[in-house]
Amino acid sequence: MKSYLKGVLEDSKIVLVEYKKTVFFLINSTMKNFFKSKKFRTLFLSLSLLSGLLSPKAAKAEISWSETFGISDCKTAIEGGGTPADFSSATALGGGYVACYVTPSKYEITLYKIGICTSDPLSGSHLDTSSCTLTLDDSSGVLVDLGSLNQAISLPQASIRPDPATYTHMMIVMGNSFKLKGSYTTTNGTYHSQQEPGDAAKFVKDLAGGAQDFTHSMATNGFNFRTCTYNYQRTVSGVGVVRAVVADDDEKTVSSCTGNTRIVGVFNPDTDLVITEATNGLEVKFTITDSGMGIESNSSESYQPRWGWTGDFIPAFVTF
Repeated sequence: MKSYLKGVLEDSKIVLVEYKKTVFFLINSTMKNFFKSKKFRTLFLSLSLLSGLLSPKAAKAEISWSETFGISDCKTAIEGGGTPADFSSATALGGGYVACYVTPSKYEITLYKIGICTSDPLSGSHLDTSSCTLTLDDSSGVLVDLGSLNQAISLPQASIRPDPATYTHMMIVMGNSFKLKGSYTTTNGTYHSQQEPGDAAKFVKDLAGGAQDFTHSMATNGFNFRTCTYNYQRTVSGVGVVRAVVADDDEKTVSSCTGNTRIVGVFNPDTDLVITEATNGLEVKFTITDSGMGIESNSSESYQPRWGWTGDFIPAFVTF
């Protein structure tokens, strides 16, 4: 990276602030002015999931997209404006299991690459990022907790200023491991997360010390924690479509769950991002409200919270 950029990048910070569990990454005034320069480099921290600088080569197998779980959020499915008695009216998954999404108090991920694209880089059986502008590229990764407040993050090396255009997709390369924790209350009591052997959490009633961290690794079963699910899709009404797929060290997508070390994903918002010559900068927010963690139960648990896993997050860019 050229030396005239280093001082700006090293001195710049992105500060997390939160409103109703929506985390905003605000570019400071130094970066607002610097954004106007054609030499601009910055970090756009964006969701839901995808590859920043994927090689535009054919994937190993065609990616077939469909709604992965079809799970609703718990607020809609079971709460009805009050504290629910149980999960019996949550989304049925088959085999007597039911589940819904809640807001975790911790959602820790490692980001490697982020970009914005003028077309879908995960269309068909090919990964094509020729329409994308990379806005974050950090081989060491940037650790971010989307459940935290008032945390400063040093601005890592990024890419050039995006050209004026209409950007239809947002993409990310992430690590394949998520660290979460959370709690949920029914009329039967408050249940807290605890690490379960394998790739899921166990929820325990009145756990001493409250919710504990658990790690959901995609290395074994991908987006599931019982059987392999190598890709993921969720459509959020009025917001957009989240898609993700597991990938290897070279960020090439794989059609099985073995050998994956990365998650590559794309978010197609209902409203496109438009950058013009008059654009001074961007604000990016991640939303984990009612989506960041899934909770599951069944009749043998009296439909009380029992197992947990990672959900997703939604990104949004706002120009200024």
